[in-house]
Amino acid sequence: MIDEYRAVRWRSDWLWPALLFIAVALLSRSPMFGNPVIHIDEQFYLLVGQRMHAGLLPYIDIWDRKPIGLFLIYWASTLGGSGIYTYQLAACAVAAATAFMIYRVALRIAEPAGAMVAGVGYLLFLLTFRGVGGQSPVFYNLIVVAAVLGTMRVLAGPKDGSLLLKGMGIMLLLGVAIQVKYSVVFEGIFIGLALMWRCWRERASWAALVLHAFAWIACALLPTGAALAYYAFLGETGTFIHANFLSVFGREEPLWEGWRRLAISVALLTPFWIAAVVVTREASLATGQLRAELLFVRSWTVAATLGYLIFGSYYDHYVLPLLPPLAILAAPALARHGKFTFLAPLLLLTGGISGGIKVYSEFRKEGNRQQVEHISAIVAEHLNGGCLHVFEGPPIIYSLTGACVSTRFVFPSHLNHLKEARALGASVSDALKEMLAQRPAVIIVDSEAKPSSSNMLTREILWLALGDRYRLVAPAQLGRRKLLIFALR
Repeated sequence: MIDEYRAVRWRSDWLWPALLFIAVALLSRSPMFGNPVIHIDEQFYLLVGQRMHAGLLPYIDIWDRKPIGLFLIYWASTLGGSGIYTYQLAACAVAAATAFMIYRVALRIAEPAGAMVAGVGYLLFLLTFRGVGGQSPVFYNLIVVAAVLGTMRVLAGPKDGSLLLKGMGIMLLLGVAIQVKYSVVFEGIFIGLALMWRCWRERASWAALVLHAFAWIACALLPTGAALAYYAFLGETGTFIHANFLSVFGREEPLWEGWRRLAISVALLTPFWIAAVVVTREASLATGQLRAELLFVRSWTVAATLGYLIFGSYYDHYVLPLLPPLAILAAPALARHGKFTFLAPLLLLTGGISGGIKVYSEFRKEGNRQQVEHISAIVAEHLNGGCLHVFEGPPIIYSLTGACVSTRFVFPSHLNHLKEARALGASVSDALKEMLAQRPAVIIVDSEAKPSSSNMLTREILWLALGDRYRLVAPAQLGRRKLLIFALR
């Protein structure tokens, strides 16, 4: 009888929810499997992962400001080949696992039906905010939610002398997540403070509090410290510090553009806001452990929101880290009956429709496999052993052609976008001239500039060089863009 009961519980609590999330993840993401041009960021991460196998190092040989942990994920995805299917399947598996973890956390404050809707809603809204591929939060959200679940168990558990070690494990998890995206630091600070509160509640001495704090901070900083130590060993401490910690403050973006993106994202999240209001009202009536855990999830949501708001650019995929706390916070309202019965259908329909529209519109905008393979074939025909520079266009062409790079500033926006003009730690114009001095065999440029965002100075320098030393070999359509392919004369 007991074994039968356990089997039923295992199926209802673990197996069926897991299968549901796997099915939703596969159905919602599989149409984009194998598409090499899902998002320019992912194309670049994949390129860096591939070139790391050839000995190139992030920041030194290929510049960017993302943490090394993200590039290691893509390095691992390219161990057995191009990595396009590998990283997309890995992202799908991680998304499903994150939905399951959201479900497990939500069960602490909500009914099973609400917890499952929260997990499915997470998977659908990933698509709404360009998480259909391998954006960094798709990977690190799983780590953060696992750390949150561990923290909630520690806060609710008995005093058993294991707080120090459990806290070290939790903070080490967050340290790993920080090495995928630095904005996790805000959630890390919140969880660290929650653990310190638990330590204080156990009536620890001041010496014990300091010891716990030091150990937990050290664990959170360990992965970043290890990365810094490696680059220090190479004599590239300054390069690492500028790329990882300083360059982001040199970016300049029009405020109106950021506010426009913020307004759209806030509107798309409307079902979560409605659910949050309902839960907040009901939380005032909760007591005991439920009240404490509702407060914890609300505070976590605030910490994640701060990490989103503080940098100001508000790109749609920057919303992705907010989805786990918002989904969990909404869960208690998603199984409600009566006047709030509409919330679960509203959330699922909004996520499904907006996600489907977003994926389709981005597919039309960014192009498809056939188009980019056609462009790559033209490029390969004119390389003649030389290098490629994609001034404007998809970085995946480097991967598909195997072409060498002519500059460490490979990500197109670093040399073509106005917002990066003072963020690279070097003169953008000089960097472009140095690239042109290498005489790359092929250069790709967009047929039209965007006056509001294009760096017109670097674009003028490039076009002067194209007129002097290059010939147009072909125009090529990629989504809604018309690219021009130039070859060295």
